[in-house]
Amino acid sequence: MPAFVRDKPMLYTIDFVSSPDRKGYSFRYTRHETGRSLPAKPRTPRLAIAGSGALYLVRRKTWMRDLLRILKAYDDERLFATAVADHFATLNREVYRNLESKTVGPRCIVAWRNGKDGPRRGGGGHYCYTGTKRDADCPILPTIGSGMDVRAIVEMMMPRFMRNAEAMAAGQPPKELDKDQINADLARLPDKPDESLR
Repeated sequence: MPAFVRDKPMLYTIDFVSSPDRKGYSFRYTRHETGRSLPAKPRTPRLAIAGSGALYLVRRKTWMRDLLRILKAYDDERLFATAVADHFATLNREVYRNLESKTVGPRCIVAWRNGKDGPRRGGGGHYCYTGTKRDADCPILPTIGSGMDVRAIVEMMMPRFMRNAEAMAAGQPPKELDKDQINADLARLPDKPDESLR
């Protein structure tokens, strides 16, 4: 997972590690850094790949140069985020079409976040794609905050807020929110993953 920590880009992984005899296992939490030589100051890698599609990409390395060129143009403010997102969707479609295991689908979400100390001074966004076509409807990204499914809470509350916004636009007073009903709806939201890890 990429992140910004104190405005610096970081890259972390949570790895499942088996013992040599395959009888034990553990989870390893790793912060990734790289340097061209040992005296060099470590820095976060520019990009990382993971998942079943990584196998295809590792074998075919020509994609990396194009991607790094596009990312540099974005960092230099010569491209908009849409061009970068479109390129990632094209890359996903290529993996989908060529990966023999068929474990990568034609749909993807491209999300980005800009560093506060970078040229764009923060911000970010996301697009949903089917193939290389941007979807008209792109839901809120799954977000866990303090152990809560923020997206589920927002989706549960949004209809209430929209009704009140429509009432106010029509010159009517907003309805008072029913706290008991909200608490009942919140109690129905899952707080543990199901068998499909949803």
